[in-house]
Amino acid sequence: MRRLTRCWKTCLAMVLPTALALWATSAAADEPSRTDHGALIVLDVHGSYREMGRQAAELLGEDGRRVYDLNLKLYRRTLSGGFRSWLFDHVSLPVASWLMSDDTGVSEESAGYAEALGVSRADLMRSQIGAGAAAGSTVFAATGSATADGNAIVARNVDWVDFGGRLKPTAIRFHPDNGDLDYISVGWPLLQIPVVGVNEKGVAFSFNYFATDPQMVNTSTSYPHRRILQKAHSVDEAIQLFQAEFPIIISTFGVLADAAGDIALLECTTTRCEVFRPEGDWFAHSNHARTTEMISEDLFRGPDSLDRRRLMERAVEPHLGRIDVTRAVRILRNRDGHAFPNASIVGNLFVLNAAVVEPSKRTLWHSDTLQPYAPFGRYVPITIGDAADPGAPVPASPFLETEAYREEAAEIARVRAAQSAHDIDDDVERANQLWADLFADPPTRLDLSPISIGWAYSLIAAERFEEAAAVLDTHVDEASSREVRVAAALLGGACADARGNRDKAIAQYAEAAALMGEVPDQSFYDHLREIAAEGRRRMLAPEEVQLSWWVTHVPR
Repeated sequence: MRRLTRCWKTCLAMVLPTALALWATSAAADEPSRTDHGALIVLDVHGSYREMGRQAAELLGEDGRRVYDLNLKLYRRTLSGGFRSWLFDHVSLPVASWLMSDDTGVSEESAGYAEALGVSRADLMRSQIGAGAAAGSTVFAATGSATADGNAIVARNVDWVDFGGRLKPTAIRFHPDNGDLDYISVGWPLLQIPVVGVNEKGVAFSFNYFATDPQMVNTSTSYPHRRILQKAHSVDEAIQLFQAEFPIIISTFGVLADAAGDIALLECTTTRCEVFRPEGDWFAHSNHARTTEMISEDLFRGPDSLDRRRLMERAVEPHLGRIDVTRAVRILRNRDGHAFPNASIVGNLFVLNAAVVEPSKRTLWHSDTLQPYAPFGRYVPITIGDAADPGAPVPASPFLETEAYREEAAEIARVRAAQSAHDIDDDVERANQLWADLFADPPTRLDLSPISIGWAYSLIAAERFEEAAAVLDTHVDEASSREVRVAAALLGGACADARGNRDKAIAQYAEAAALMGEVPDQSFYDHLREIAAEGRRRMLAPEEVQLSWWVTHVPR
């Protein structure tokens, strides 16, 4: 008996520390956590979607609060002040915030966000609605003969306004307790739809903006962008899940890849989806439809989108057969094609998230650098599931250490300060002073013609129509891009109309219509053609001329 007792004590002494260590490791692994890599935020959240929303908001802290406040402010700007607007804001939205539910945990996660932020569900929903912004993105997917190891790879620049650095790139590792797969969702604070993601089974997803009518169905509870990361084991399964329930919340171009090497592109309105498969082992994509069935639904087929896809294809081609993470990063940094960095290029100044995904390795690599130099930062590996050690980060571009970078960054900072004063701070007087200082000592590395559109907007907002017209006349000419010339003609017509010069206004609107008529296949101009025709009969308000994000969201 004594021997058994001694043996029991000895065994316990040997086993107990190991068991406690394993328990401690397991407990620590289940704890929510935040890790910052430069500007990149990486969160780990666990449990129910409500718990994970609360954890994410708590971990984000002031980074999340700033985004909530900004989005709520943007939402307030959208309210027209009429009875229908009041009814939506005071009745429909509060009721929906309590009653709406979905099968991907968006509603429960929102409730968790609201609890942690100490706000009502209705205000959280108002903030989420206010988060919308027009943007574009440039991506490629490659597999088989196009890659170094034959496995799939997706590389993506997410072009989206970061509101003066308020939207930090954020990756969340979700560890749900309801049977859903673990997955990584990339975007920015409080965003619930992934712009890039990958799950533990190696299904990758990249979400591009697709302008259709309607663009969104706010009453929809179908979020397939999340569902495929939570459920899909392959590209084929992801396609089936995306097509399972309509209407979906938002129209989508969705690039898909999986661990088996399959790649595809989903083109979805809110009510139906078509699938694009490349003829070879790779394709590049931006923001216009590829399938015959969806071209008629495409309202954003314009020069910027066409340029970015062409330039991405040109950037990929020299690397075919050798594409790996390092080469994918080089592609995302590509600036070829234009003389100015605020033109339509792959590694442009409007990128918020820059990411590379290796589905077979369950690894997503993300830049640790803020806009406007996100593609040039260090790429940090983030893994999910049983992924092996991916190795060291991809180093930042040597460009960030050069004098050319420092000089260019200083010029861009001046432009962004003026734009922020107008767009975010609503301080038109200060914006105009900053614009005036900028143009008195103009940047040498940036194209001034699109920047002049930003100043013209600020001058028109201050009802300084003559000065706005002078800025446009001085800085926009035949060498400017068609988009800028269309913008200048429409705004010039508005300025002439405001000063009572109807003949000049009609001539300016006619010029805009003629410029747009040169490219009838570019559907982006359809709405602007309507504006030009309507402008012949009445004064255009600046907010009606929503020309394009690449013109109005300087410094692009």
